[in-house]
Formats: sequence, structure tokens, C-alpha cells
Amino acid sequence: MNAIEPKLNSKGNLNLIEARHPLLEFQTRSNQISNQQKDKQQHTSSETKRQAEPTNVVPTNVRIGKGYKTLVITGPNTGGKTVVLKTVGLLCLMAQSGLHIPAARGSKIPIFRHIFADIGDDQNIEHNLSTFSSHITKISDMLKSIEESGSAQSLVLLDEIGAGTDPTEGTALGMAILAWLSERSVNTIVTTHYGALKAYTHTQKNMQNASMEFDWNTLKPTYRLQIGVPGSSNAIKIAEQLGLPQSILTEAESNLGKDNIAVEDLLLKLQQTQQELDSEREQLHEKIRLTESEYQKHRELNNTFEEEKNTLQQNAENEALEIISAARRTVDNVVADIRRDQASKASIREAFTKIELAKKQFKPAPPKQQPKKEIINVNVGDKVRIIKLNRFGEVTAIGKNQNGKPLQIRVGNMQMHVSYKDIDKVIPKKESQHLSTSVLDIQYNKANSVKEELCIHGMLVKEGLDMTDKYLDDAFLAGLLSVRILHGKGTGALRSAVHDVLKTNPHVASFEYASHSEGGEGVTVVKFIE
Repeated sequence: MNAIEPKLNSKGNLNLIEARHPLLEFQTRSNQISNQQKDKQQHTSSETKRQAEPTNVVPTNVRIGKGYKTLVITGPNTGGKTVVLKTVGLLCLMAQSGLHIPAARGSKIPIFRHIFADIGDDQNIEHNLSTFSSHITKISDMLKSIEESGSAQSLVLLDEIGAGTDPTEGTALGMAILAWLSERSVNTIVTTHYGALKAYTHTQKNMQNASMEFDWNTLKPTYRLQIGVPGSSNAIKIAEQLGLPQSILTEAESNLGKDNIAVEDLLLKLQQTQQELDSEREQLHEKIRLTESEYQKHRELNNTFEEEKNTLQQNAENEALEIISAARRTVDNVVADIRRDQASKASIREAFTKIELAKKQFKPAPPKQQPKKEIINVNVGDKVRIIKLNRFGEVTAIGKNQNGKPLQIRVGNMQMHVSYKDIDKVIPKKESQHLSTSVLDIQYNKANSVKEELCIHGMLVKEGLDMTDKYLDDAFLAGLLSVRILHGKGTGALRSAVHDVLKTNPHVASFEYASHSEGGEGVTVVKFIE
């Protein structure tokens, strides 16, 4: 699920980045397999092509606790409001149970003493509970628990607050409940279709509107949460999409009135403006990131050039001094030889020969030509390591020479163009299709940091086993074929405990004592499953 460890806090600040409901993750994976089977069946039969099931989860970004304590979500039915509530509640419970959560790095979750949720319709004929009664009964119990505990460290999730009764009274009751929770600084997320609640939220300092985005071009929800903009229920548009007769839709718009239509149009413009601002903000952040990256790269290059210049200058000075000293020694020796042989022709000729040999030695050799770097063979779907980012990405396209950067690579949620010289490790699609880029990052980093030997000699059994268990996982991820565990001989307690762990480890193929020259019974050699 590409799950991460969230940052926990006790200040009530919740910030989920690209959060995904675990059940939706599993469902979309099942849909991928189902769609592939349907495609195969359609190729072998004359069946009409069916609409494919969704295979990707639209992540959601939710934040509350810093700046405002109450978030009121509006938007169309089937737009994803209830899924947002369930995702927030489930991920908070997962984090407090010590589990990683399906979200992006940087996500923050506070520690709650209580998590309350009223989601769905629990009307019950046997217990004489209507929809409204069941909601109010649950909310009443929540408020009592919060009042008795006297703690604001609670999370309240309410679906369709005030629903199931007269809209006017339901709206008034919803306002009162939100005010009660806001006064006690309780983190609260609610969904509603009541327009008056949107206006009320807009006037409160400790509350914030949000909406589920709606694509007016396709008349379908996008399932993206927009914080800061109230939404419209879009009931008439959705009814039109679901096939309600046009005459009824026209009559409905007439009954709605011009004022309501004007408000709906205003909300639509606000949503479109918010989308444009979000898009521009993402582009600005990307430009800032690229600018910082380029600045850092040029700064490193400048430092490297300065170091190389100083090194070359020092080497040149040292070489010049050596050349001068050697030339002086050669001339002195030649003069001494000429004097000793009384300047005969043979001695002069030999002296000139020595000087010419010295000149050849002092003449610098021509620079060696650097071999041209071969272009790496890369195909779409391969995963490659980008040198300057030290991260793996997936090749999504290979185009023509685009400013010398023909490779289009996806790194996380970012698309970038690089050249062949910017990558140094290629993992073919067949070998990496079941491995995410984050796993490859871990394997690469582990391979460069994990040693082939672990020393736990002299440790207590529990301490040694903890280190051994983690080391085995790291070594397997790093791709090591075998490792050595140095536990010593001693009483044999630590050695026996290590062997018991090795017997149950799923990554271990076999293990044995090292040879007598390499430690004997004080060292165990472990081989991993290939």
C-alpha cells in the first residue's frame, strides 16, 4: 500500500497528505485483475465491451487543528464526502495502533483520547428508532463522553449532520452542535447539504468550509477535497446524468428560483477559481524546487571548480620546482663531465645527448582522450536511478531530443525530463514491475550501507536478537547473498538463540558454522534465499 510512518503529535494538528482508504486500495487492485480477465474474454468472444472498473484511488488531502478546529464538507452525493470521514477515522485508529498508514510522507496525526463517528443510517424498527432519532442518540452519547472526560483531545466525525428532519430545524440543531464542539476545541469534521450551515461556517473564526470537487465538463465528481471553498450539492445535474426526464429537470430549476441559481453559479466560479489557484500553486512550487535544485547544483560545481583549480595550481608549482631542480642538476653534471674530460668532442656530444633526454622527460605528455560514455539501453516501463536526486523513477516516455533530455521519468507525483547521462542504473520492466520505486530506493541505500558481517559478541540475548532480526531484514533488502554473524562461543546461549531465529526467518535458506580458520563455532555463516 506504500504505507508510511506518520508524525505523531499531542497538539491536535492533523494533516493527511494524499491519504487513501485501505479498502479502496485493495478494491482497485482487484479491479485491475478483473479488468484484465474481462479484456481476455472480450478478445475471445463477441461480447459488447463493458465499462472498466476504476483501478486507481484518488488520494485526499485533509488538514485540521491548526487555524481551525471544525471542517464542514459539502458537495454532491456520490462525491466522496463520506469516504473522507471514513479515511480520516480509520487512519487515525491505525496510527494509534502502531500501524503505518497509506499516505504520503510528511503526514501528521495527533493522539486522540476518543474518536467518535456517526456515519450511515441506523434506523431500526425493532427499537423504534428513526433516521433522525438514531443520529441524535449517537451524538448525545458523544457529547456526554466529551463533557465527562473534560478533554479536548477528541475527534468527532458526523455524516449529514441535522439530516432526517425538517431542514430548517435540522440546520439550527447542526449549528448548535458545531458551536458546542467548537467552544471545547474538539477536532470536528462533518458533512452536510444544508446551505445555511455553509454560511454559518463562513462567519465562524474556528471553522472552515470545504467541498468535494465537481467537474462541470463531464458532470461527474472528481473525488478531490478542496479546503476553503464551500460546494454545491449539484442534485439537478446529477439527476440529469442519471437519466431523469428533461421536463422534470426544467421544472425543478424553475422551482429552485433565480436567487438559488445565482448562489450555485457563484459557488461554481469559486470552485473554478480555486482549481486555477491550486494549479498555479503547484506549478510555482515545482519551479521553486527546480530553481533550488539548480542553485545547489551550480553551487556544488563552483566549489568543485575552486578545489580543482587550487589543486592544479599547487601541482603545477610543485612540478615547476621539480623541473627547475632537475634541470639544474643535469647542467651541473654535464659541466662537471666536460671539465673532467677536458672538453673533448665525444664528451660534448654526450653532454648534448643528456640535455636532449632531459628535455624529452620535461615535455608534458599529450592529454589522454576520455572514452565516450555509451548510451544506456532504456525502454518505457523500466525503472532507473536519477543520479542528482539519488532516487528511482519509472520511464514513462522516450521522445526525440528535447533540449538534450529525451527521457520522461515519473518520480513520485512529479514528471521530469532527463538525459541518458543523468541516470546510472536501469532495472528492466520485467524485473521491476512488482517493485515500487520507494522499495528500490530502500534496496539501493541498504546495499550501500549494510555490511556483510554483524558483531553481537558480548551482548545480552535480547539485545543481540533484536539487532540480528533487523540486520537480517536489511541484508536481505540490500540483496546480499550471504552474511556472517559473529556471536562468540561463551556459554552458547546467544549462539543457540541466534540459530533459533535463523530457523524461523523466511529469508534464510541455510546457515552453518564458519571454517575453523574464520572463527569456527563463534561465527555463523547465513545464506539467503535467492
